[in-house]
Amino acid sequence: MARIASLLPSATEIAYALGLGDRVVGVSHGCDHPSAARTKPVLTRPRFVPDGLSSGEVDAAVREALREFGSVYEVDTERLAAVGPDLLLTQGVCEVCAVPTRDAEAAALLCSSMAKASASLNDQDRPRFDNDLQLRQEPKTGVTFERRIGEGQCRSA
Repeated sequence: MARIASLLPSATEIAYALGLGDRVVGVSHGCDHPSAARTKPVLTRPRFVPDGLSSGEVDAAVREALREFGSVYEVDTERLAAVGPDLLLTQGVCEVCAVPTRDAEAAALLCSSMAKASASLNDQDRPRFDNDLQLRQEPKTGVTFERRIGEGQCRSA
């Protein structure tokens, strides 16, 4: 049974809509729907606290984070390793809207069980996703993910 970590709120919602919520072991800081997602370990965080900032201050903080770190969000690699997912859901569309693909892939490499089992909501990554995981129809939920790669253990940096 695949253990799923989602770094993208829409991917979390899709996993739950497919009946895979019991397999979700971690989510991004922005995942708040369905409400069950709020009970999962949070695997990402913004590089600045946006609370109370004006739109101009948020813009300046985003620009500073991009200049200093190359991204606005970061992955909690220790927590990611602790939850030990087999599958990491992310996106490759907007480097400001969520954890950048390169950061998600770097975090996934710390977990040998995920080294080849990351899935991105980016058409360019679809062949890799399809090659690493097999989808089969299941009457209750409609879809089940099955791993095709070897077992491994997560480790933190």
